[in-house]
Amino acid sequence: MHGEMLVGAGSWATTRYRSRLQELWARLSAWLRPNEAIEMCVQRYGYQPQHFRWHGIVMRVGHIEKVWEEVKRQQARRYFRVLCQNGQSYVVFQDLRLGAWYMQR
Repeated sequence: MHGEMLVGAGSWATTRYRSRLQELWARLSAWLRPNEAIEMCVQRYGYQPQHFRWHGIVMRVGHIEKVWEEVKRQQARRYFRVLCQNGQSYVVFQDLRLGAWYMQR
């Protein structure tokens, strides 16, 4: 009976370990994917995305859900979580040093 408890505990620990590994792998994969350059077609107030082109398709922003900035030693970025009129939510950002826009992957 004691051996059965160890097997059960081992199975639980193995399942938990696998789950944690899958979560870490998903985060690492997302981090390693390169951001994709997008064309900002129209900006509201000179800095907020209104329309952008991604893979040849013009995406119209219906609502900006969140705005934040990250300033690090070699980069400064302004991020926007946008809800487009197609119902999809995206994170786009502007490299403030270069002026270039990207889709965060």
